[in-house]
Amino acid sequence: MKDQPSAATVPMTCSKCRGVMEEGFLTDHSHQVMCAGSWHPGKIQRHWLWGLKFQRKQQREICAYRCQNCGFLELYAPGNTSTPSHPS
Repeated sequence: MKDQPSAATVPMTCSKCRGVMEEGFLTDHSHQVMCAGSWHPGKIQRHWLWGLKFQRKQQREICAYRCQNCGFLELYAPGNTSTPSHPS
């Protein structure tokens, strides 16, 4: 299986204005802690004590790209959380 190119080797182009996309990340602020945002499959299920119910095994780290020209954001949730890959 071929390795996918990293964002550093293949520059992304904005789908709105054709500008250069810059890689970044979203943060999640809760209880005095800042961490990377994550994606979870399915609909929101609420828990009376913790707010939301979800299975950590299914979560995916979010990769974000922002256009340096128009500010458009594209978000991706690659399948392997330990090694985020450049979207195709």
